[in-house]
Amino acid sequence: MSKTKIFAHRGFSSKFPDNTMPAFVAAVDLGVDGIEIDVQFTADKKIVISHDEILMDTTGVDGYIFSSTYEELTKLNFANATPDFPKTKIPLLSELLDLLTNTDVLLNIELKNSVVAYDGLEEAVIDMVKRYNMLDRIILSSFNHISMVKAKGICPEIQTALLYTGVLHGVVAYTKNCNADAIHPLFWTVKDDLLIDCLKNDIIVRPWTVDPPEYIKKMLTAGVDSIITNYPDVALELLE
Repeated sequence: MSKTKIFAHRGFSSKFPDNTMPAFVAAVDLGVDGIEIDVQFTADKKIVISHDEILMDTTGVDGYIFSSTYEELTKLNFANATPDFPKTKIPLLSELLDLLTNTDVLLNIELKNSVVAYDGLEEAVIDMVKRYNMLDRIILSSFNHISMVKAKGICPEIQTALLYTGVLHGVVAYTKNCNADAIHPLFWTVKDDLLIDCLKNDIIVRPWTVDPPEYIKKMLTAGVDSIITNYPDVALELLE
């Protein structure tokens, strides 16, 4: 059995402002197998990396990603939730791809299109990773499973994953019906029977967000393909 891969959730987010370049650089330096991020469109259709649609928690300013231009967003401090950290700007997806292009780090791009219907986000992201020749290192995921079906239709070679929080009935049949390659379940929903069924049917399982050390150990023992965690340093230590 191959070794479980460790994905840094929004970068090294337990020690750096999440979804920022410092968090991504720190994750790469740590030696993670992959990084998980969230992307959205700005008002002028730039692909930026940010989890929240609302700006208040990340910047302390009223507003939304989708109604702000990229230039407007660059004036805000996206490390606002980490007061002791220097002012940090919102990253473009292209900036992270520039960082990763000469590494072997995998990138899980979550499309934040289950709340805001970002028309054309799938195609824009796929076109960009193609330009970077990184298609084989990219995983697209979303809570919007229709989006994942659409992405697979645009680019059959790209890997897609279905994000979910509850307990699904008929996971294998549902995943295959969506033509997806993987499931990204909330970690506590991962049971032995789910893993056995997915393994038999070549469906990849990457639980999120696996933070407590006892659950990191449990997922590593269970033999999931990857875990997505805010504590990649702890996970890497436990993996040794």
